[in-house]
Amino acid sequence: MITNNNGNPYPAISETECKGCQRCVIACPENCIGISSEFNDAGYQYAYYLGEGCVGCRDCYYTCPEPIAMEIHTFKRKSNPMSVLIKSKVRRQNK
Repeated sequence: MITNNNGNPYPAISETECKGCQRCVIACPENCIGISSEFNDAGYQYAYYLGEGCVGCRDCYYTCPEPIAMEIHTFKRKSNPMSVLIKSKVRRQNK
């Protein structure tokens, strides 16, 4: 499993839970998921993240039939001017 420290979203795919159905590979609009040439303990060629390109759309997650084989890791973004403006408007409306 690849970990990503640069703040971009990425899929975390469980090698042991993946059945190699390739639905995530087909669903990924960025083509950032591949199928391993190696086999997991269950005898399947498992999916893996290629290391870059994920935009966090979660298409792979929603097409995966295995409940715990796929996770999408995203990071909270730091406040930008637009989010600060929206938060201040919401606070004023709630007063």
